[in-house]
Amino acid sequence: MRQCERFADEKKVDVIELIAKCTKDLRHIATEELYDLVLDVYQRNDDCDNALALWYKMQEADVVPSKKFVQNICSMLKANNKNLPLELISLLDKETRSKILNQ
Repeated sequence: MRQCERFADEKKVDVIELIAKCTKDLRHIATEELYDLVLDVYQRNDDCDNALALWYKMQEADVVPSKKFVQNICSMLKANNKNLPLELISLLDKETRSKILNQ
């Protein structure tokens, strides 16, 4: 995980995504944490398009996003006046949903 954090600092998201893809079915590796790291890089760069692309890749690979991931991507998209996919909104709890949608 430390190495992946280093890759995130170096903005090597392709490497982290590849590791996440390869470790998807391994129980001792928290794949969702790897996707959180990738999203963190996109947030630092304010890159909504790649953040959404990451979300869709996760959907295709049947990866369940962490609560942190869902909150962060929704906040990021809302802050940049982007449309929020209904699938993302439905993953938010009621309180967080109203907070993000009413920003």
